[in-house]
Amino acid sequence: MDPPCSDHILLVLCLLFLVCIHGNAQGPCEMVVTIERNTVWNAVPQKQLTINCPVKHCGETLRVTWCKFEDANCKQINETEQVKIGWKPFDRWSENRIAFLDFKKISMNDNGLYRCAMAGNKSSTVSHAINVSVSDRNLKMTSTADHNTNDSTIKKHDEKYLSWLPYVYICVGIVLLVVVVTAISFLCIYGCKGE
Repeated sequence: MDPPCSDHILLVLCLLFLVCIHGNAQGPCEMVVTIERNTVWNAVPQKQLTINCPVKHCGETLRVTWCKFEDANCKQINETEQVKIGWKPFDRWSENRIAFLDFKKISMNDNGLYRCAMAGNKSSTVSHAINVSVSDRNLKMTSTADHNTNDSTIKKHDEKYLSWLPYVYICVGIVLLVVVVTAISFLCIYGCKGE
C-alpha cells in the first residue's frame, strides 16, 4: 500500500470515528411535559385522586410545582396532610419521569383546572391545563385512576412498543456505519491500486 493511500484511509476512518463519538442523531434534548390538551380527570368526593405529569427530563435534576387556576392566575399548591406532591419511582436509565399531585380525599372545592411546571438548571416548562372534575355523579366509578379521558389502553400498548424504537434506530445506525466504512475502505484500497 502506498503511504498516501494509507493516509487517506486513516483520515476517513478517523473522521468517521469522530462523527460517531460526537454526533448526536437525535439532536439536542429538550425537556417536554407530555400532558395532552383537554385532559380530564373525573373524581368522586372524599376519594383519593392522583394526577400524573409525565416529563422527558434529559438528565436534568428537576423541581416540580403544581398550581390551580383561579380566575386568570395559577395559584401554587403547597403540600399538606391531604395533598402530596412528588415523583413516582423511575428507571434511572430512562429520560422520562412522572411527577404527581395526590389528593388523599378530594373535595368539591378541588374541582378546577390544574397545571404542573418543571424547572431545571438549563430550562423550564409547563403542562397544558388538566381539568379535574369532582362530582357525585361519578359515584359509579370504582377507581379514579382509570378515568382519565386521555388515558387509553391503546396508547399504553403503543408506548410499550415505542420504548424499543431507540434500540432499533441504534442497530440500524450501526449497520449503516459498518456498510459505509466497508465501502469507503474498499474504494480507497482499490482506488489506490489503480494509481
